Amino acid sequence: MEEPKDAISLDNKTEHQFELYTENQKSIVQYEIKGNRFVLLHTEVPESLQGKGLAKILVEKTLQKIDSYGMKIIPVCPYIVNYLKKNSTYNHLWK
Repeated sequence: MEEPKDAISLDNKTEHQFELYTENQKSIVQYEIKGNRFVLLHTEVPESLQGKGLAKILVEKTLQKIDSYGMKIIPVCPYIVNYLKKNSTYNHLWK
């Protein structure tokens, strides 16, 4: 899926979550920080937006942001674990 034109992504440090806004709704990846690692806990997309590829876009933007911070990840969320197994682009963040 192509990223929606209205999509806005950000790292909400107060809420400990990466957020993707589109169609006036928020999708999230919740995290904790342990040392120099983001522990990626949970991915959530509103029911009305599911099946449109937004979780993949959100995870990719999350991993890009973490990579730009120079940090590593501990993937706990099953969706993110499966994404990483299928996409080697971000192996350097967790292997």
